[in-house]
Parts: sequence; structure tokens; C-alpha cells
Amino acid sequence: MVFLFSDLNDCNISSNIVSGNLQGIYLSNSSRNTIFNNNASDNQNYNGILLRTSNKNSNNNEMYLNKFRNNANNAYSTEYTNVWNSTYEITYTYNGNTYTNYTGTDGNGEGLDDSPYRIDSDKDEHPLMVPRENYLTALFRT
Repeated sequence: MVFLFSDLNDCNISSNIVSGNLQGIYLSNSSRNTIFNNNASDNQNYNGILLRTSNKNSNNNEMYLNKFRNNANNAYSTEYTNVWNSTYEITYTYNGNTYTNYTGTDGNGEGLDDSPYRIDSDKDEHPLMVPRENYLTALFRT
């Protein structure tokens, strides 16, 4: 389990495999963190990722290019100021074509869903159509 608790802020959490736990990635009262390129799967009792608050906030976190699969609940957030997609353009290759922005919908075949994916009061503006492994990405800001 990856657990950030009580004012652990401004952290980067990346390239972890979190599998077979009670919780996958758990943030409590932690803000302004970047969580990307993680795999949270088979956390059967609770969540792949949980962002919650007790007396403070777990907000202004940015999550993208994560894989949540076969968890009791893949993603849960009690906040509404978290971002579930990159806030900057990521260059990626899908089906042999390279894209650098999020214009259009999958109607044009760029590999992104037409509609945002709701996560409680948050949403992922650019959900992937197929598993992350089908995309080649350059993880740097442009």
C-alpha cells in the first residue's frame, strides 16, 4: 500500500505496483501531489486509489496514466478539486499514430473516450479507451 497521511504534500508517486492489499494508493489530508504511471490492482477489500479528508483536505492532487483494475472500487474521492488527467499535453502513440493534444474524441481514433469518466465529485477529462499498455508515452512536460 502507498499511504500519504497528514500534510504529506508536493510529492511525486510514480511507477509503483500496488496489488493484493486492503487499499492500493491512499491519500489522507495530503495535497498538491502528482500520482502517475502506477498500477493498482486486486486490492479486493477497498479501493485502487482513495483520496479522503477528515479535518483537512486531500485536494489539488493530479493523477494520470495510472492503471486501476480489479479493485473492490477502482477510484474514490471525497474531494472535487483533484485532477484525474494530465494538466499539460503528453505526447503519446496510439495505433501507430502520434498525438500531442487532447482535441477531439475517439470518433477521430486518437484513443481517448468521448466523455469524461466520473469519479465521485471529480472526473477524468481524458479517459483512455484501452489499457495503458497500448499507448507509448513520453512522460515529460511540453
